[in-house]
Amino acid sequence: HYSTRQRAAVLAALKEHTGKYLSAQEVSDAVKSTGASVGRTTVYRTLETLTREGVVRRFVFDKRTPASYEYLSDSDTVEYHVRCRCCQKLFHLHCSEIDRMTASLSTHLLQEHGVELDLQSSVIEGMCSACREEGETKVGKTSESKENSIS
Repeated sequence: HYSTRQRAAVLAALKEHTGKYLSAQEVSDAVKSTGASVGRTTVYRTLETLTREGVVRRFVFDKRTPASYEYLSDSDTVEYHVRCRCCQKLFHLHCSEIDRMTASLSTHLLQEHGVELDLQSSVIEGMCSACREEGETKVGKTSESKENSIS
């Protein structure tokens, strides 16, 4: 069946990029690179269906940034999703210290406030190491140029 082949092509493209976040355009490009004939609208519809089915996780941050999609493998590993507020890059973070802290936080929130956390759908905002280094370099250059202009 044609739509099943299209769905399989989209799913294969996502699986090939397991652990990565792709925009719908990137998924469409990945599908096309395999030689499969799947239109962009079909890719969008398939991504929405896969999201509803729990096969794919969708991240939307604001109206200006395209949604990112992540294929959910069968792994039981808890992955924390981090988004750099400077370059907008989305990446995984694996950290036993965060595991320990979130286990304690989850228990507290459930017992004391009746709130159950869904950490797999949560995104931590911060600044990636590349942007931090770039910022420190810019700050350093700015202070150097001010010092030089004073003397």
